[in-house]
Amino acid sequence: MGDLARCFAALAAGARQAERFGSGRWRRSIELQRVAERYWTGRWPEVVAIVGDLLASDEHHYLEWECRLWRGRIRLAGGRLAEAMEDAEAAHALAVQARDPQDLHPTRALLARALLAAGRRGEAAELAERLLAGLGGGVLGPDLGADLGVVLAELGLPAGALDRLGMPPSPWLDAARALAAGDPLRAAAIYAGIGSLPDEADARLAAARQLGQRGATAKAEEQRQAARAFLSAALGPPPPDPA
Repeated sequence: MGDLARCFAALAAGARQAERFGSGRWRRSIELQRVAERYWTGRWPEVVAIVGDLLASDEHHYLEWECRLWRGRIRLAGGRLAEAMEDAEAAHALAVQARDPQDLHPTRALLARALLAAGRRGEAAELAERLLAGLGGGVLGPDLGADLGVVLAELGLPAGALDRLGMPPSPWLDAARALAAGDPLRAAAIYAGIGSLPDEADARLAAARQLGQRGATAKAEEQRQAARAFLSAALGPPPPDPA
């Protein structure tokens, strides 16, 4: 419902209880759920390390789809399109296999965004239509993040496409609607209030592009620099070149 601080506190409390009762299964599940916290707060090297360890092990955990979702977004933000596409496709395949809408929606959104970045607009549009068709009736999941609004805006799908779904109000829905309606600055302010730093950065980059097209060069650069400050800190130093 747009209160990430309370979400993080609840997960921390759950981790303490799992430790107290000696439940390795629940401890592991909560640990992997907290990958989202590391993503939203900009601790991206930790995300990459945890997901890498999970995939390198023999463990087959249900939350692999979600872990790949967060790492895929990090890779996309870092310009590593082929690797981002790999994570997006793998996450979506796992969600299709699980047949759970809460898995399908965010993985469809990320995959559509990766397809757009790859210039595969037709495939992205088809996936976006399927995403919208399945969204109605429930609260918009926070793990869709800015992907949904960015995809709708890039495809030229109106914000009314969200209004017709009858979803209960939430800050996440307001932000997605603002992006789709061509108001990324409002979306950035909403994401800042939620506490989602990556989604705020995405919205500021969209605002920079929009302002640049309008000739507001100084304001565009201001938004671009704000986004880049977060991304530079979150991505960390680049890996060393191989010898």
